[in-house]
Amino acid sequence: MVAIGDLYAFAGLLQAVASRSLVPRADPDNVVLVPGLKSDMKKGDVPAQWAEGYPKKWDFEDFYLQFNKPEPGDRFSGIVTENEKHLVMFNGSHATFVDLDTNTTVTTFGLEITDNIIVGGLSVRSNPQGGYDLFTDTPAVVFRRRVGSDFKLIGGVSSYPTGAIGDFDKNGRMATLDGIIYDLNNPDVDNVTFKNPPRITGMSFSGDAKYISTIGWEDKSADLWNATSGEKILQFPPTNAQNWVTKISPNNKHVAIGLGTGFIQIYSLANLTAEPKVLGPFNSWIRAMEWSPDSKWFATPDYGRVQLWKFPEGEHVQTWEVDGFPGLELRMPTGLCWLDNGNKISWMYRDGRYMYDFEQNLKWWWTLGLDDHSWGGGGVQFLKNRGYVATADGDSLMRFWKI
Repeated sequence: MVAIGDLYAFAGLLQAVASRSLVPRADPDNVVLVPGLKSDMKKGDVPAQWAEGYPKKWDFEDFYLQFNKPEPGDRFSGIVTENEKHLVMFNGSHATFVDLDTNTTVTTFGLEITDNIIVGGLSVRSNPQGGYDLFTDTPAVVFRRRVGSDFKLIGGVSSYPTGAIGDFDKNGRMATLDGIIYDLNNPDVDNVTFKNPPRITGMSFSGDAKYISTIGWEDKSADLWNATSGEKILQFPPTNAQNWVTKISPNNKHVAIGLGTGFIQIYSLANLTAEPKVLGPFNSWIRAMEWSPDSKWFATPDYGRVQLWKFPEGEHVQTWEVDGFPGLELRMPTGLCWLDNGNKISWMYRDGRYMYDFEQNLKWWWTLGLDDHSWGGGGVQFLKNRGYVATADGDSLMRFWKI
C-alpha cells in the first residue's frame, strides 16, 4: 500500500516538473519551489531583491507553535492578537491561547459546537471590557465565545443564526450575509436590519462605519446601504454579471465592485451618480481586492498575477505575474493582504507565500518543499514590535520567521 505522504510528495514532484511557473532552487539545504516570473514588484526601475537568506521552505523557520498533531481534517487557523502578546489557534472544535513571551499555553477550551456542524476560520477581536471575542461561522450561523482578561471563559457560546460573517466595523459591529448588523459591545441596542435585501455574497463597511456596500453572486446585485438605519441608499446600475466582492476604501471615498465580466467598477461616494472608473480587463472573475490602509493603492489578483493601481487616479502601476505556458491552468493568488500599515503587501500562490516591502524593495518567499504536504492554511501577520512574520501554514503549524 502506498502511504498518503508518498502520494503528496509524488504529486508535488509532478507539479514541479509539469510547470515552469514553479522552479526548484538548487540549494541542497533549502530546496524550495519558486515561481518563475514574467514581472516582479519593483521600486522605480529596479526589480525586487531577495531578503537575506530567502527564499525559504517550511522547517527553516526560527520557531513554530503547534496546537495538536496536524491532521488533514483540521480547519486550522492561527491569529496573533493586536498587542502581539498572544497567539490564538483553532482546529475546528477547540481554541488555545499561547503566551508569546514564554511560548507556553495559557488556556485551551472547546467552542461547544456540535460535532455535525462544520465551522469556518477564526476571527479574534479585543473586547472593550477586557479580554477577547472569538468568532467562527457557517453559511447559516455565527458562533461567538468570550474570554476575559484573566483568560477564563465568560458565559456560554452565543450564536447568531443569520448567515456567515460579512464584515466588522470600527465600532465593534458585525454584519452578516443575511443583512443584519449586530452591536456586539451593546447587546441591548436593536439590531440594524436591511430593508428587503437581495441574496448577499459579500459586503464591506466604510471606514467611518456609516455605509455598507453589498454584492450578490446569484441575483447579480450591487447596492449601498445606510449602516445605521438599514435603508438602501443606491442600487448600482445592473452589471448583468455574477458579482463576488466589494470593498469601500478606508478613506470613505471609493466603492469598488468586482464583476464576473472580468472588470472592476470604482464609484465615488461623493458623487454616486457619476460614471465609475473601470479597471480591467482581468483574466478571470474578480474574487478578491484590497485597499491599502491609506487608500492610495488598490491591489487586485487574477489568474497568475497581482496588479497594483494608484488612486485617486485609477492608474495601473505594478504587476507581479507568473511565467506560465499555454495549456497550464494558472492559479489565482489568494490571501491578499496589506501589512505594516501598508508598507508591505502579501499573498499566496500555489501554497507559497510572497511578501514585498515597498520601502526596502525586498521580497520574501515561504513555501513547502517537494517532500511536504498541504491541506489548507495560509494566513499571515507581521509582528512589528517583535520583528517576526507569522504564517499559518498548510500542515496546521504556526511558523515564526525573523525579519
